[in-house]
Amino acid sequence: LDDIMDFMEEAVDLVVLYQVQELPKGVEQQIEVLARAAELTAEAMPGLRTMDNLTEYWIEVNRLENQADQIHRKLLAHLFNGKYDA
Repeated sequence: LDDIMDFMEEAVDLVVLYQVQELPKGVEQQIEVLARAAELTAEAMPGLRTMDNLTEYWIEVNRLENQADQIHRKLLAHLFNGKYDA
């Protein structure tokens, strides 16, 4: 979880450093997926000690991970589509 917090902090720092005025379409969707995964993880924390009743959690987190990966690929394709000046 510490690594995740570090990555999120780094992302915000880069947005500020590069003076990004408007985030690309799809970033909000990515944030929503990440927030949902965080919510599910917080809800699952009590079950981590015994690892009981976590099957639905693992399935849903895996689905969200796949969704986030797909959004990430679309964002990269959008970024490198040639419509932006360096």
